[in-house]
Amino acid sequence: MSSSEENVQKSGSLYPDLVRSPQEQFTENGAVEKIDETFQQSDEKADIPVTSQPTPIEVPISQDFVSATEEQTILLDSQRDEKQGAITKQPGSTPKKTAPQFSSKLCGCCEEDLMCMKALCLPCASVYSIEKELSNETKATACGISYFLFVGMYLAGQVLLFTGGLMSGNVMAYTGCCGGACLVCSQRRTISKTYGIKSNAFSDFCISYCCVCCALVQHEREVKSGREKIV
Repeated sequence: MSSSEENVQKSGSLYPDLVRSPQEQFTENGAVEKIDETFQQSDEKADIPVTSQPTPIEVPISQDFVSATEEQTILLDSQRDEKQGAITKQPGSTPKKTAPQFSSKLCGCCEEDLMCMKALCLPCASVYSIEKELSNETKATACGISYFLFVGMYLAGQVLLFTGGLMSGNVMAYTGCCGGACLVCSQRRTISKTYGIKSNAFSDFCISYCCVCCALVQHEREVKSGREKIV
């Protein structure tokens, strides 16, 4: 037997705890049994199935918070629409504004029976009423008399045409007709300027020459409509 083996045997006989394994020491002290029981209890707890779930807690939301959230959503939507409109809008482009028109149609003269009869049978009275609304009594009287003279000249020219005075009849008839048309056209231009209505001289004269009764009714309805004057 070697010296190292003899030393091991001697140390084992003197100190038996040192040559024992840790398992044997824990077994004698009872520590192993306690540790095993602890691990066994933990395993049993882990095997227990979870049957009940935790109930969720409902937090009440106030009505003020809901309304504030809706207002914020509406504000964000409006801001987004404004940004999109600013992007799509071309720089320097302005929307076109339509010029105001007469409040009544030219062919709507039959809607006002009294005005229509007055313009057809006594147009000088219609001219007087229109000019009185546009300017003053004196100018209205002068316009009414002037239109009465133009109408008389036209009727005299028609009489001369039937009595044999062809040349003189045509001159008088056309002079009276054109003079009356110029007077009505002047009133139409004044109305357009006063109320800011889009028009031009050529169309105004054609309407005043060919549709004088309809134009007079339209003028009188316009000046009596209560529309705000620009000039």
